[in-house]
Amino acid sequence: MKTFILFSVCLALLIGSIQTWRYHTLSVHEAALRVELSAWEQTAEATPSVSEESERSGKAVESPEEAVSRMASMVARANEGDKEASLQILELMTKASTASEAWLHDFATRMSALEMPDHQREEMLMILIMMVSSHQPEVALSLLSPRFKEAPKTWMDAVRGTLENLAESDPAAARAWLGAHRSDFPDGDRDAEMIERAIEDKFRTQMTPEALAKEMATLTPTEAIATAGSLGGDLKSGAQVRGWLYGLGETLASQVEDFGGIVITSMPRLPFEELKTAVETASLSPEHRVASAAAVVLTEIGVRTAERADWFLSNAQATNRDEMLQTIVKRWTDADYNGAAAWLRDLEPGGDRDIATTAFAARITMKEPASAVDWAQTISNPQQQQRLLDRIFKQWAIFAPEEAKDYFIEKNLTFPNQ
Repeated sequence: MKTFILFSVCLALLIGSIQTWRYHTLSVHEAALRVELSAWEQTAEATPSVSEESERSGKAVESPEEAVSRMASMVARANEGDKEASLQILELMTKASTASEAWLHDFATRMSALEMPDHQREEMLMILIMMVSSHQPEVALSLLSPRFKEAPKTWMDAVRGTLENLAESDPAAARAWLGAHRSDFPDGDRDAEMIERAIEDKFRTQMTPEALAKEMATLTPTEAIATAGSLGGDLKSGAQVRGWLYGLGETLASQVEDFGGIVITSMPRLPFEELKTAVETASLSPEHRVASAAAVVLTEIGVRTAERADWFLSNAQATNRDEMLQTIVKRWTDADYNGAAAWLRDLEPGGDRDIATTAFAARITMKEPASAVDWAQTISNPQQQQRLLDRIFKQWAIFAPEEAKDYFIEKNLTFPNQ
């Protein structure tokens, strides 16, 4: 990246001196400039930055005002053909590129006020931002934002390059900036679409738990509901799941139902141990943790679902526990009736078994109403049992009223008046 930037700087200066700047800006022979630039490149890494010199001396080497004053002198000499001044400008910008954001904003503002042709000023600001981008892409974007808003075509290449640099280290931040400034791009602009696709690809290939958490936490609830599911499908590890759950939980802090709906439909099919650890260690509210645990149970219905359901019952403690248990049983019953029934038979009598049995019986009523009645009779809570029996009878009587009455009489059960 550094070699590319140096080459770009050299090329920009040469093109500017030959084609754009209307008088002899940086008027030097190309061969001589290449020799000098090569020598400058070899010593650039040894040249302390503004921040490094500040740390050594305990104070800023020079203020933005002093730096721009020196630059104005260098530009005047460069315009008269002084090649040393040209390289001194690059050296000054290289040092400045690692300065603080406040220093750089002041420096760029003062640069913008220098008396020189507009094209030359733009070229110099462009070079500065390119250099800042390689060290501090987020700062470069903060320098670009107001300029890009005013003249998007002029600064498009700088925006693209800076976003690509930022996406290398923090794709979530790149996505957030692009989302916040999408309206600044011209309507139907293909550059914006290309940048968006490139950042999205980078984000999905470099999804660290921290990036995922940061990404999800920056979304509005509406955005999270719309996009969290597609992100969930790309998760490859338990650590990523942990970051995804945390960020989603932060965004939907008070929307337990929406959170549950997303995680239940989008939890990736990873090994149970990884998912279990992710849910147990993620920073979540009790309700979000219960919904996440239910999602883990439902990622794969099969021989291990009973083990997962037992884990859910052992760890789920929140106000939405009963609701999530019913969701588990209903979906399990639809996918594997026999497996769900076998698990129910082994449950200890009590509240959990009553809730699970209610969900199971309600799910099979339309297909096997007699079996639903038999299951309802195993509920230990008399009031809960009667409510379920009444509901089963009413549904059964819709399509077979005499059969329903006969079975209830056979079982010595009362049924509601029709």
